[in-house]
Amino acid sequence: MLLVALWLSLGCVIGEQEKTPLIVAHRAAPAHWPENSRTAVMGSLERGYPGIEIDLLLTRDHVPVIAHDPWLDPKDCTYSDGEELEERVLIQDVTLDDLEANYVCGGNRDPAFPDAEVIADSLLTLDELIELLRPHPETSIQLDVKYEPGLTPDPEIFAEEILSRFTGAGLDNPWYVSANLPELLLAFRDWMAGDPIETVLIYPRFPPDSDSTSVGLRTELLSTLGIRDALGAARRSNADGIAWPFELFDWHTATAARDAGLSVMVWTVNEEAHLERFCEWPLDAIITDFPERAPCLP
Repeated sequence: MLLVALWLSLGCVIGEQEKTPLIVAHRAAPAHWPENSRTAVMGSLERGYPGIEIDLLLTRDHVPVIAHDPWLDPKDCTYSDGEELEERVLIQDVTLDDLEANYVCGGNRDPAFPDAEVIADSLLTLDELIELLRPHPETSIQLDVKYEPGLTPDPEIFAEEILSRFTGAGLDNPWYVSANLPELLLAFRDWMAGDPIETVLIYPRFPPDSDSTSVGLRTELLSTLGIRDALGAARRSNADGIAWPFELFDWHTATAARDAGLSVMVWTVNEEAHLERFCEWPLDAIITDFPERAPCLP
């Protein structure tokens, strides 16, 4: 892993930043509310965060809902009557009516965010999100699509169900689509049939239940050996931008991506010292669970 001390020290020689990075509330700021929840989206909008990132999956009847993992997990969700789930429930196996009537999430405290509110609620749909956004046309929206082969519908179904709703809503909000697999981003471009769409490749790919440290170490090794190339992956995805975890990110990576014509984002940056330094870097967006900690937050 790149040493934090090294990339912090680079800040003293990089010069002045061209523009202020967009501060994006990761999963609608789980430091304050249950991640990706209705309460979190409403709270992020009320606080006026410049950007909000949410994750999208599809139900059995292909309705887009906001959730990070392909399944309802017993550690996060229960039945509506409070009874614990016996095992994970794949979202693609449950209709929207069943999901709304029988399951709630967010009612268990997240040990990563002990000060966050604990509120159990049904999953928010994309259609509901659109209506919440209408009074906030200035808020940028990152639609992070959680396509997982074998665990979710195909990319083409994601593209049709999400884009038909979102583009048909006539919102004025800036927005972009992100994903960690090229085939998803390419499917979204194909569905738009030449109309403008901004896409961002999440790099590297962290599959569900993967060990983030192992993925990070393997990515750095393959990059050093020239076997894996982040900018090449972005080109193959026909992406407009690329988003890295901050632990794998450095000044040279940022400038190389910018020189390649890509927008540059970094996630998930939570420590105040890290946020302060990245606010000075040539980035388009900083994704964080604590937007209010960023000194470049408007």
